[in-house]
Amino acid sequence: MTPQSVWPFGAMFDLDGTLLDREPLMLESISAVMTGAGVHLTEDEATFGLGRAWQDVHRHLRVDERLGWDLQVFLDRVFAHATDLIRSGGLPRILPGGRELVLACKTAGIPVALVTGSRHAEVVPALAQLELVGVFDHVVAADDYGPGKPAPDAYLLGAKRLGVPASGCVAFEDSEAGIGAALAAGCRVVAAESANLPDGHPARQDLTGASWHVASLADVSVDHLRVRFSG
Repeated sequence: MTPQSVWPFGAMFDLDGTLLDREPLMLESISAVMTGAGVHLTEDEATFGLGRAWQDVHRHLRVDERLGWDLQVFLDRVFAHATDLIRSGGLPRILPGGRELVLACKTAGIPVALVTGSRHAEVVPALAQLELVGVFDHVVAADDYGPGKPAPDAYLLGAKRLGVPASGCVAFEDSEAGIGAALAAGCRVVAAESANLPDGHPARQDLTGASWHVASLADVSVDHLRVRFSG
């Protein structure tokens, strides 16, 4: 797609916690498989996965050292547990406004990318649930880059694939790690509270570092973005 001439020249959307509330499901699955194997996670470890790429979660939890599981074995076990939870009625919640904003950007001629710490195998069913299969111009998943968020690699790759400078892009996020990654890449960042944890919770995310902090993506439109960042 040829980028249009009015800012933003590209829009990049995080998945978990931004479009779909999968993070509680995945954090529960991580803790369950680790505990089942005899490793009890600390509070920091149990919530580290918020906004993080799988390769970074595997490294931070020292899964290979503690259990002798490489990344693929770890993912197989976590995904199997998550699948069982979904089958028992744990389908992730679709977060307000995200799907509509993706479609609004497309309608306005703004190229869109999904930039996620999840892997391509997870993205496929997530986009099916969101009814966004085939909508994104590019999907950047954890399989595609090295260091995950808060490193800027994922967003720099997303902008490169869209064919626009990161400084001409807006990123939509829900986590401190994601905000840090998008800002480090040079993007403007809109952070939504829709999936954030309550005040006082140890894993509550501080989203005030974003360029614009909103209650949900239902509060955002393409016109809002252009007025907000017209300077």
